[in-house]
Amino acid sequence: MNTDKHSLVAWLLLAVLAFSCGKKKATEPEQKTPAITPPVQLTTTGGYDPAASPDGQWVVFNGGGVIAKIKPDGTGLDTITDAGGGDPDWSDWTRKGNLIVIGTVATLDATTGEIQLVAYDDCYESNPVWSPDGSQIAITSRCPDRIVLISYPGGDTSSVPCDDPDGGGCDGEGPTWSGDGNWLAFEDGLQILKVPKSGDTAQVVYDGSKDDKDVSQPAWSPDGKWIAFVREDSTATSFFDSVWNFFSYGHIWVADARGESFGLWQVTTGPYSDFDPAWSPDSRFIYFSSNLPGQHRREIWKVGFSF
Repeated sequence: MNTDKHSLVAWLLLAVLAFSCGKKKATEPEQKTPAITPPVQLTTTGGYDPAASPDGQWVVFNGGGVIAKIKPDGTGLDTITDAGGGDPDWSDWTRKGNLIVIGTVATLDATTGEIQLVAYDDCYESNPVWSPDGSQIAITSRCPDRIVLISYPGGDTSSVPCDDPDGGGCDGEGPTWSGDGNWLAFEDGLQILKVPKSGDTAQVVYDGSKDDKDVSQPAWSPDGKWIAFVREDSTATSFFDSVWNFFSYGHIWVADARGESFGLWQVTTGPYSDFDPAWSPDSRFIYFSSNLPGQHRREIWKVGFSF
């Protein structure tokens, strides 16, 4: 009888331990290892601020005074519109149709080249981005710092109420939409934060303050799983190099959209400056601009990122 009791107690202890271990594993962030392919150069005449067409057949970019497009294999370079000597600035291709949003704030028809003003304010920065359903455009305003939502095609505006985790107001710089259109991620000092579009206290996706690394230009993948961004990395090694690369190199990183504890990966590396990450519609490639390999102008590149 005593043997049976000891066996029962031992069995119960093992069951409790197994349950506890299983519960711990269930709450631990799942770490994955992505397949990252080497960067491939698409342009040779200069370019920055890339964005993919909704069908994945084109990459639109700022070609320096023009908005141009090129196929993902680097062929078919063509000009969509000429800015008449000016700079058309940031571009973002809606996930539905042929409209590209540029500047502060106008739409460009990718087929006809027609430009139509949506809204204008001296406080707006030059980084408007489409919501996934094409009904809103998010942009940073500096009067005061905040994210502004512009309805399309109406042009009505509203602000996203947002506090950063320390209780201050959100900078809201470089907003990017989640795949379902319910969240916005953005740069706030040395952090990448996210907040519901209805407003709330923002949540930390990546915290660069622990390493004193600057971050910028977040880009949420269309499938909603990942947020690419630019992180300041190693310091430039020569005076000439430091002047061109603003005293440090920037590289593309990707964090799990739930937060860096669920996954964080460096995508590009080397003594170069990489900027402007933008996802392909299938969330398997990241387009970006870079002076790789040591050029003194930016070109459009792509890198594979998938699981």
